[in-house]
Amino acid sequence: MPLPLNRNARDKEFYVELSSDDEWKTPTSPTHFHECYEIYYLIENEIKYYIDGNSYHIVPGMVAIVPPKSIHATHCLNDDIRKRMLIFIPEAHIQNILTDDEKLLSRLPQTPFLVEGGDKIELEKLLYKLYGEFSKENRNKALEKAYLTEILVLLGSISHPAKKSELYEFDNTTTKQMLQIAEYIDTHFSEKITLNTIAEKFHLNPSYISRSLNEKLSISFSKYLKTVRIKEVCNLLATTDISVSEISVKTGFESSSDLCRVFKSIMGITPLQYKSSHK
Repeated sequence: MPLPLNRNARDKEFYVELSSDDEWKTPTSPTHFHECYEIYYLIENEIKYYIDGNSYHIVPGMVAIVPPKSIHATHCLNDDIRKRMLIFIPEAHIQNILTDDEKLLSRLPQTPFLVEGGDKIELEKLLYKLYGEFSKENRNKALEKAYLTEILVLLGSISHPAKKSELYEFDNTTTKQMLQIAEYIDTHFSEKITLNTIAEKFHLNPSYISRSLNEKLSISFSKYLKTVRIKEVCNLLATTDISVSEISVKTGFESSSDLCRVFKSIMGITPLQYKSSHK
């Protein structure tokens, strides 16, 4: 089995991973984002999947397609072994496929959905073919592209009415509160936000918020705020020529040195290295 890539390598390289918790040892993933597309297919067990302000109940046969820079996390709902397949697709890889079908992405569903019947059989056959080819020492990249294209075309052709995905959303009161807080941070990250100001805003106890965020999103208040800010830093570095100092002001950091420290801890490289790689 190929060794898992670190996050920065995974954002740049096409990668397929088939694993279960007895191999992976991390049934809950921390809240994070990356710069590639991710296709998540659950084979066994059930999980909660947080994606950009929504929390979904994922059962076997469900697919989640996560766009680049979407903040997301997964949580097992019991102690049984979870088995899933992940496909990491860099944007350049997707663009290569779009030369043959430019509307392919627009046909893919925006929320997790269930694949059933003959579609499920065909999807799993293609997924295992793709994983089998990717796992070979001498990979045939043309064949990989063909399997991946078939998978994307199949997913885009499956009927996925909105009501079906809504059935899998969590409506727990605490979950809703934490998602509302996350949404507030998503839109006010450039302001001076603290756990106490959030507690006052939502009329909740700070310790309750801290505990609930860890429980529902597997992340601390501080780490979530930093993650949202760094996501915007990445966007500004890649799309503008403004300085790191100016970016620190726009994204709520106390100073450029504070930004650089947090950026390195989350992204694994410096802001200037990131900017250079996206020229």
